[in-house]
Amino acid sequence: MSRIRRMMLVIVAIAAILVVSQNAPAAMIASWSVTTTNPPSPVVGTTATHVSTAELARSAALTANSSGSTYSSSGWATAPGATPAVDVNYVAFRFTVEAGYTASITQFDFRARSATNGPGTMGFYVSADNYASPLFTLAMTATDTNYSKSLSLTGLTGIVEFRFIEIGNLQQDQTTPGTATGAGTFRVSNVSGSSATPMVFTGTVSAIPVPTPLALPGGLALMAFGSAAGRRRR
Repeated sequence: MSRIRRMMLVIVAIAAILVVSQNAPAAMIASWSVTTTNPPSPVVGTTATHVSTAELARSAALTANSSGSTYSSSGWATAPGATPAVDVNYVAFRFTVEAGYTASITQFDFRARSATNGPGTMGFYVSADNYASPLFTLAMTATDTNYSKSLSLTGLTGIVEFRFIEIGNLQQDQTTPGTATGAGTFRVSNVSGSSATPMVFTGTVSAIPVPTPLALPGGLALMAFGSAAGRRRR
């Protein structure tokens, strides 16, 4: 087999690998299941390959609240921070993407509710933009509600943290002014309350391409044709 043919086969193989990685089907990135009345904090989750340290946790300003098979938190009466990034009241989902890899998130499935004296509106923020603006908001109800939220996040690396943070100055009934009372709760739980359907982020994890000629089909092509041209001149 000629050298040019071997190099062209390498080009085709690498191109195929790149296409497969770019079009990989979405799958579980990180998930959490709460099945006890008093779950530990943090709740340790399950992760995909090349993702680790999945935790569901609350900020130090909040207090655990006993509620069947949910992760429930009270203490939302503390005044919010000047910006979401410095707010001391939040419930967080976090995980770590292994060095050399990047994650994309396309969907988040979960269940949530507030008590009538709990937070009225919750925003969902991400550390990727330092919690600058919510990815989505929820007008809270007093009934457990399932949510399936589409997300479009790419290039996530290192420690990634999502936070539920209260927005505005109304309690859950959307009419009573003031932040939630000290006893007011916000809780998240498995989808439909089923232990078989955890809270889950869906997406893909991909290796970060190495910027060398061997990782670039175009670069290999140029090397192949350059080599052939050199031999023809000789």
